[in-house]
Order: sequence, then C-alpha cells, then structure tokens
Amino acid sequence: MPRRGSSRTYRCPPDHAHGKTTTCYGHGCGCDDCLTTHREKRRKESRDIAYGRKRGLVPAGPTIAKVKALQAAGWTLDQIAEAAGTRASQTKSLIYRPAVKVFPDTEAAYLAIRGVKPEKTGNGQVDATGTRRRLQALAWMGHPFHRIADGIGMTTWNTRCLATTARGCTAATRDAVAALYDQLWSQPVPDGFSKKRAQNAAIANGWVGPLAWDDHTIDNPKARPAIGPRKVA
Repeated sequence: MPRRGSSRTYRCPPDHAHGKTTTCYGHGCGCDDCLTTHREKRRKESRDIAYGRKRGLVPAGPTIAKVKALQAAGWTLDQIAEAAGTRASQTKSLIYRPAVKVFPDTEAAYLAIRGVKPEKTGNGQVDATGTRRRLQALAWMGHPFHRIADGIGMTTWNTRCLATTARGCTAATRDAVAALYDQLWSQPVPDGFSKKRAQNAAIANGWVGPLAWDDHTIDNPKARPAIGPRKVA
C-alpha cells in the first residue's frame, strides 16, 4: 500500500536488496528500511560538504548539455544511465525535470562518458513488447493502473509509462507483469468508476484485450492482434 500523499509503495523490486542500498528507493519503494537508508546517505553527504570532505552542489548545465549531446548522437537515456553508472530515473529527470544543481560526482560520471553508443542496454534489459501488450490488455478489461502497479511493485506513473511508451524493461519487471497477467486475464473486473475509466482510456488509445493474443503472438513484435480495438461509442 502507498503512504498517504505519496506514490511510493512499501514493496521493493524483487531483484534488489531490500533496504541495503538506495536502489530500491530510486525505484519508488517507501518502506521504513529504504527511507532510512536514503536519509542516512543524504545526511552523510551533508556532513561531508560541511566539513570540506566533499564539494557542494554545482550547476547542472554542463551535465544536462552532455546528456542532450549523447541523445543527439543516438544514445537512449537508459544507455546513458548505464554508462554513467547511475539510475535511469535520475538520467530521465535531467531531461524531463531538470534541476538547477547536481552533485559533483554526478556531473563527473556523465562528463566522463566517451566512445561509441552501445548496441543495446544492459541491466537485464529485454524487449518490452509483450509486457506492454499485457498491461494494455489488463487496462482494456478495466483494471486501473494503480491496482496493476500495486500488483507488480511499481509506481502508477512508471506502470503507465511502461504500458504506453516503453521499448525495454528489466527481466524482473517482465516476469512480474507476466505473472500478474496470468492471474488476472480470465477474471472479471467488478463494475465501477475505476473500471469504466480504465476501459475508456484503453479505447481512446486503441488497445486490445487478452483475446486478441495467444501465447505465441503476444511477445512477438511482428505479430498483429487477432481482434481489433473497440470503437468509441
């Protein structure tokens, strides 16, 4: 369950060490262990800056410019994050929610990126076609994204992005979505506002339901649905 007023969940991604690093916090976990780890890291950084052991924040302009230059050269944000050794969410924030300042080590990590664009991202990234289709089919049935997100241990915003624009995802995310889909695709959704809202969004986006796919086509990027999308009434 998310904390009041927050999209963070109490659940860490299944492939990360719960509460032992800041990775889970970066993935949206808001449990006590992950919050404590994150706060302790920030307190240590503040002490190091105060005692001169570490430089303070620096202007983010050079870092953002570097990321944009790499994008212009054909890099994806996930590839840039992997090369810099940072979280993908942090790299995306530099473009979509740009900060005024960043930490010096963050700037150094991005400015140090050299070489040819990688052929594909690492981090266990796999094609997200089947994951995207499964999420769209669940929405078509009337499952709201906030409930789907809770079932796979992600934030609602990230789940919605995964259903609409993602081209790649981690193997753990793929497996979590597939497991939830196998559990829910044949179960009726109770009538209500949330169901109708999810279905209307699915219709507006031209998504199709579970019967449009089978086990041999849903993960195939070249396959086409056997049943077309619903028409707007």
